[in-house]
Amino acid sequence: MTLELAVGLGVAIIGGYWALAKILLAQTFKQLDLRFSSQEDARRIAQEHWELRFNRIENLAQRTEGDVIKLREVLPIEYVRREDWIRFGGSIDRKMDTLNQSINQLTEKLHARH
Repeated sequence: MTLELAVGLGVAIIGGYWALAKILLAQTFKQLDLRFSSQEDARRIAQEHWELRFNRIENLAQRTEGDVIKLREVLPIEYVRREDWIRFGGSIDRKMDTLNQSINQLTEKLHARH
């Protein structure tokens, strides 16, 4: 009878340890599931954030590309290159100098007659 009691007590202790181990493993897996779930939520939120940022950057790049294309169309029509402006200014200066010389010659002829 003591043997049966010892075996029964041993089985009860082993069963208790088995139940305790099972409870501890269940709690560990529950904590791991909770942790993985929270990490997945954080990853999803971060992914949504970065997708939103990348979409904004892509839209900005498309608008900038459109602005550059418009600028390429308008720039030759509305603006003059520096070299062209210098050349144009030089030709105007030469014409003005020629006109000034002609006026000076005419005034000298008029003064010479009087």
